[in-house]
Amino acid sequence: NFPHLIKAPELSMLDIYPNLQEWMLVELFENLGLENIFRIAEKFSENPYQYRKGWPDLTIWKDGEVRFLEVKGPRDKMHSSQITILTNFIKPFGFNFSLVDVQAT
Repeated sequence: NFPHLIKAPELSMLDIYPNLQEWMLVELFENLGLENIFRIAEKFSENPYQYRKGWPDLTIWKDGEVRFLEVKGPRDKMHSSQITILTNFIKPFGFNFSLVDVQAT
C-alpha cells in the first residue's frame, strides 16, 4: 500500500479500498490498541508483500477481543505465506487465531 500513498499522499486507506469503512478502522484500532497496531506495522514494513499475501481471511472483533480467522474448504490447506503469518505475527504477538474448516453439507 505504501507505493500508492507515496505517489498520492493526499489519499487515505479509505480511498484505496472503497469497501473499507471508517468505522471499521476506528474500531479495529480501538480493539487492538496502539501498541499492537505499532507492532503489526513495524513487522509488516519488513516485508509487506509477503505478509499481505498470507494475512488471515477474516479479522473480527467484539468487546475488546480481536480474532483472526483463516477459512479453508474441503481440499484447501495452509500455504507457506499463511504459516509465515502464524510464525511472525500471530504466535509472537499472542493474537487469537482460529482455522475454520468449512465442509459441504
